[in-house]
Amino acid sequence: MKSNLATLALVAYASLVLGPTAAAAADNLSVGGYFFSGSLTSIEDGKATFEIGTTGNTIEVDTSSLEGLKTENPRLILYGEDGTITGRVLGFDGGEIRVGSAAGETRTIPLDSIVALGPIADNDFSAWAQDQMRYWSGNLDIAISASQATVDTTQVLFGLGAKRKTANTEISFGANYRYGTRQAAKEAKETDLDEAVGTITARRTIRGDTFAFADMKAAYDAVQFLSLRTQPVVGMGYDVLSLDQGSASVKIGYGWIYESYFGGDKSNFSTLAIGLTTNWSLPFESTLEASLDYLPPVEDFAHGYLIQAKATYSVPILSFLSFKLQITDNYDDAPAAGATRNTLNFNVGLSLTL
Repeated sequence: MKSNLATLALVAYASLVLGPTAAAAADNLSVGGYFFSGSLTSIEDGKATFEIGTTGNTIEVDTSSLEGLKTENPRLILYGEDGTITGRVLGFDGGEIRVGSAAGETRTIPLDSIVALGPIADNDFSAWAQDQMRYWSGNLDIAISASQATVDTTQVLFGLGAKRKTANTEISFGANYRYGTRQAAKEAKETDLDEAVGTITARRTIRGDTFAFADMKAAYDAVQFLSLRTQPVVGMGYDVLSLDQGSASVKIGYGWIYESYFGGDKSNFSTLAIGLTTNWSLPFESTLEASLDYLPPVEDFAHGYLIQAKATYSVPILSFLSFKLQITDNYDDAPAAGATRNTLNFNVGLSLTL
């Protein structure tokens, strides 16, 4: 289980009473005026996870509150843009750890520069993957639903995402495909959902809470008679809220919308894109991500605009698997002839962390 500082005294006492045999060959951690013996499991995202002796208790503390740290055995430490060292943590002082390698090298590393600290890789490929993929994360999503009633329905969703995030730069790639059918009694089956969307987003912090961004989105929607829509946008943004629990950002940029419809019709226009994004950490280690974009033509803000909204709620089931609920809503003020202005999709499924 995980403990907070309010229970550190009890856990520290238990570690001394129940785990004295491990103390001679154990890692040591000091925080909040308490001393612990056990095993340093990891340091990641500004959090140190430490297993207390033989008690089975685990604490997770902010690295900013650490007062002392030593390890008995070597760890693989990834830090900065490309720094890597394997060695024992010899001590901690002034927000920095001293690491000694098997070759006799001693290196001082600021705690806030550590990307990951954990066990040594089992083989060369694992070591390469840990080193080269330190900033990458990914997900594979799948959702399937079906109903049998007066109107029978089926729907599937496949999604794939990847993200590379460093201290000042974030690049994300995403792709998903939705397909659905419906069939009323004594009527032919018809397709009511056939949509594919691909996105590339990039963000670079300029100074403080100000950042530059570049987004690219391409979409296909057969039900809306849309064979292709592309919408590149570049601009600036500002983090209006930045907390440990979450953040919110606004952004404004210039873009170009190109649309091609089945039947040969085409349209294009320049847009002044306005967006809002927010991310929050919620109870049970769940997360909520949401975005809202308004893309009107530069020459007429009241007509021919696009509004695109998306919200995703994820709850971990296992370390690599999450339950995911996703809602998307797209409004096109000037759709193709015979198409609806608004499309709303609601999907529930599983997400595999890569």
